[in-house]
Parts: sequence; structure tokens; C-alpha cells
Amino acid sequence: MKNNLEECRISLTQDLMTKLKQQVPEAEIKELTKTRIEINVPTHQVRLLAETLQKTLHDISGELVSGVDLTEDQYEVLWFLWSHSQKLLVILKTKVEGPTPSVTSLTDLWTGLEWHERETWEMFGINFEGHPNLDLLLLSEDLRGKYPLRKSFVIDRKRDKERTAAPPRPLPKDTNPHLAFEYPPDIKSRKPKEEEN
Repeated sequence: MKNNLEECRISLTQDLMTKLKQQVPEAEIKELTKTRIEINVPTHQVRLLAETLQKTLHDISGELVSGVDLTEDQYEVLWFLWSHSQKLLVILKTKVEGPTPSVTSLTDLWTGLEWHERETWEMFGINFEGHPNLDLLLLSEDLRGKYPLRKSFVIDRKRDKERTAAPPRPLPKDTNPHLAFEYPPDIKSRKPKEEEN
């Protein structure tokens, strides 16, 4: 039974990849695993490919949108889409360029991506054309127009001395500095249970 399901999934994945390639010949489609495919597509073809995915896999849903700062003024936008019935993850990628990069919004296809696109705009400065509400989500107003996840972002260190948080307390000399917590003082003196008897 498991082999039949596996064969159906492989067949569906192959059929999907063929159909997508027919619809968008410029797309580069890679099967990463049996349950994961990656699609690199030119920016002007993102919407066509997303609509084709939605028509082909009726239950596909948008799970996540993110950005990557590749080099100066070159970015990658990634949409993670999931089909529950096929247990298939589709990673849709496109590259955008320029000081104000732009790509089409997919929130009209998957409303759950609205906040993800807002966060990507806010952190990378990638504009999502047609997005219903590109406004600050996480950052304060004084950071508007400054994009903290861009490699070119410079951290303002002028106010470091104003921090209200207490400085970290020093660890004892015999404590491993890579541990996130300190052991209670009596734990070092405890013997393993086998030796107690």
C-alpha cells in the first residue's frame, strides 16, 4: 500500500512539474526531495506560476514569504507554499534588483501571506505591488525607510550606553561559557546513581 501511495506522489510531482514547465517555460524547476520542489522564475512570471499552482493543486496554501539580500541591490524573494493533500512543499523563488526592488503581491491568492509580505517589505525594502497595506508591522516609526536585514544596514551605536538592561553577570571560572545556564552548586558534587549504591 505504501509503495502505491509513493508511486502516486512521484507521478503527481512529475505531472505537476511538466504542467508548470509548459505554462512557464522560463521557470527552472528542481525536485529537491520526494516532497519538496523548488521553482526559480523571472519576476514577471511569478503571478502566472502562482495561479497555475493554485489551479493545479487546489488545496495549496501560502505558508511563508521571506527575502534574502544576495549582494548590493540584488535580492531574492521566496514564497513557501504547502499542499496538504499531496504533502508537497513548493518553494517559489525570484530575483529582484535595484535600490527599490519590486515584485507582485500574492495576497489576493493567499490572504495568509499579507503579514509575511509586510515584514519582508519592512526588513528588506522589497515592494509588493498590489499589497493592500504595506505599512510598518514590527519596526518603530524612526526606522521607516531603513531596512535592517539588508547587508548595507548600519547599526546606530550612539545610544548603547543608554541601555536599561543590566549587564550580564560573570560566570564562575570553572563554568563552560557556552552553556546558556548555570548548574546549581551542588550538582558538581553529586555522584551518578550507579555509584551511589
